[in-house]
Amino acid sequence: MAMARRVVVSVLLMAAWVAVGAAGIAQTANPHNPTRDDRAVANGAPTVVVAPASTQVQVDSDALGHGFEVATVKLANRNDGRRWFGTQMAPSGRFSVSSVTLKSLVLYAYVGMQKTGRVEGGPAWAGTDAYDIEAKMDEADLVGWDKLSDKERMERVRPQLRALLVERFGLKVHSEMKVTPVYALVQAKGGVKMREVDGPPANMDPQEREKWMRTGQTSDGPMAGSFSVSDKGWVGHAENVRALLGQIGYDIGATDKMMVDETGLEGHYYDFSIKLTKEKDGPTMEQQIEDGLGLRVEERKVPIKTYVIDAAERPGEN
Repeated sequence: MAMARRVVVSVLLMAAWVAVGAAGIAQTANPHNPTRDDRAVANGAPTVVVAPASTQVQVDSDALGHGFEVATVKLANRNDGRRWFGTQMAPSGRFSVSSVTLKSLVLYAYVGMQKTGRVEGGPAWAGTDAYDIEAKMDEADLVGWDKLSDKERMERVRPQLRALLVERFGLKVHSEMKVTPVYALVQAKGGVKMREVDGPPANMDPQEREKWMRTGQTSDGPMAGSFSVSDKGWVGHAENVRALLGQIGYDIGATDKMMVDETGLEGHYYDFSIKLTKEKDGPTMEQQIEDGLGLRVEERKVPIKTYVIDAAERPGEN
């Protein structure tokens, strides 16, 4: 049976992509990584391997914001027909979370969208129970809001999200630098084989955003900064290489370690289309990706900032 077309939306609509693993969750974040359903990628998603601990560094409590003006938190129902999973920041200052685990929220709140990091520890439910959050930014935080890019708006949200996690989940965390075995995405011999284009716009028109959420298209066609996957292959529009990390790891079976971007292509955006086959006697997935995109994967060890959940509790009623 053919697999239904699956659209992966970039951070212009949602936050960074997160991979869930037995030992924790990991992310190599960037402004245009897709966000996907934690549970959907758990089967075959990169699992973080815990490296020896190093010196413990306490997270500065000053990094907490003063919180949202108002916020509701409730357990999510993943089977209610929703179209998207992840986080979304509306131009009005409304922050929405759709079916995201506590570990994923910690990753977003502390690691953000410009770094590589991981989260581990905490109770078992922190990596399985998914939550919906609806929150409104304080008026003081909306000063100059219309002059900010979508990315800058999301960065302004993160301190408030950290405060909410402490208030509603009783979250306590500390950070450590750990030398961690990883899969590194690098350029193949001869360089990338994708067509370089201008990057996506800093902000997306709200009506175009809504149209994309409904149809997968904008008035001008596919959305810039998007990456879609189907049984036929992958198609990207003004997307950067880091958006491919999770999907490449999933498709080549590199599931026991997190994957990081070592291509040196930060700030470059590409259009690409690649047809993939899983025929028994055909080329390997790794070979098809190298031949079609000019990218390959190798094993390395790199220092990764790791946030350890020391304590957390399920949120009560709003």
